[in-house]
Amino acid sequence: MDQSQKDNAAHLAEMIIAKGEPHKNSETRILRLSGRSMGTSSEEFRELLNEMTAKITRSHDQVVIDGHRKCLNLIMNTLALCIFRFEWVSLPLNGSNFEDGEYLNWLGFGRRRMKSCIDVLVENDVMILGRKGHRGGEEAQAKASQYYPSERFIRMMCGCLYTEFGDFDDNADESLYQFRRFNDEDLPIYESYSYKIATLRRHNAYMREHSWAMKNPCHISVKDFDGRSGRVVNYYQNLAERRVQIRTNTLLDGEKIAEPDFSANHLKMASHLVGEELPEDPYTVVADETGLTRDQVKSIVTKCMGASSLRSKGGIIKDSRLARIAIDKYEFRAGLESLELNYPWTNDIFFHDFGSRLQYLEGRIALHMMDWAVTEDVPLLVVHDAYAVKESDEEKTFQQMQHAWHMTILEAREDRFLEKTEYTVPLVRERKSLIDKAKKAKKSK
Repeated sequence: MDQSQKDNAAHLAEMIIAKGEPHKNSETRILRLSGRSMGTSSEEFRELLNEMTAKITRSHDQVVIDGHRKCLNLIMNTLALCIFRFEWVSLPLNGSNFEDGEYLNWLGFGRRRMKSCIDVLVENDVMILGRKGHRGGEEAQAKASQYYPSERFIRMMCGCLYTEFGDFDDNADESLYQFRRFNDEDLPIYESYSYKIATLRRHNAYMREHSWAMKNPCHISVKDFDGRSGRVVNYYQNLAERRVQIRTNTLLDGEKIAEPDFSANHLKMASHLVGEELPEDPYTVVADETGLTRDQVKSIVTKCMGASSLRSKGGIIKDSRLARIAIDKYEFRAGLESLELNYPWTNDIFFHDFGSRLQYLEGRIALHMMDWAVTEDVPLLVVHDAYAVKESDEEKTFQQMQHAWHMTILEAREDRFLEKTEYTVPLVRERKSLIDKAKKAKKSK
């Protein structure tokens, strides 16, 4: 890690620490997470995990040691997530949470093991106690104790962001362009996607010489059929940007980052593909009419465009109450009604599996941008439908984004992209249904 990276890691840590403690109702349970998304696959994190494991049990039985290490790892990974989401981690000790069939029991926790993990992590200044657990009264729901990362742990994890996370020497086709859940007969011919592999390889080779947080090479993953999903993927885009802005407070080659993006991208892509027009900010029109926030309207659009059939509508509305952007059933229905009244053509777009197919076009746009960036010597990181660049490159990047967007959507419309991928909708719906049934059958055994 060079000095500019050290300085940025220190700045990021102090910014988070200065926020103080999260709101008491902002919490998460223990989650199974990939360390690649937060820096917990770094050497520093593994060393701390090993140190805590050595203190938690005196047993010489490797099975017992591994069990304690697994539980510590789950808590510490969730703690790292809480740094960047600005949330507490909830760690219960009530015996009912550890009974057979319960989530914590499934993860490998028992009440005694949970208490040992808590004690070791608090005593060794990895986390601090916030609100102590209580039983609750007639009106209050019982709550588990809440914990937050210590300042020491926050500083360490911010430094871990600048560990190199990917193998830039792995240039195999199957690593750069991955097919998920494909039947052999549905695989496209190599010539149809070889240019994508060449673009990824060229861009990764160029970016290898640059510096940024969560550094790893980009790849593309396509699911089920050609023409679905296919966004450009990297670890940088997993950094949190909610509550505490992590991504845009990191540096690219020691310089401040900007992230120009496309406003209401999927809705605008869909409108152009079906020959309709939208106002400059279609979300605000609905927000003003319904009293919803712009983020709530955006969430409704995303959920409805991603849904594969009307049968899922009720479940989506129900689940939205507990989503990160909470929307109750009345708000959801009001927002959906306003969208369909203002933009009647969305009746043919919502609940018809458009989201995955539009992600495929986002991938095409990203490839245009990556190719341009190498040619113009502009270090660039793909963040779904946005692009992280140095602030000094923001204006010309945004201009090129508009060109790449219009070129890609025009090509897709002329090539009848939606019509050609329509056949995948019922097939994927059936495939997902079979997978869900198999999971339920396995769980019931």
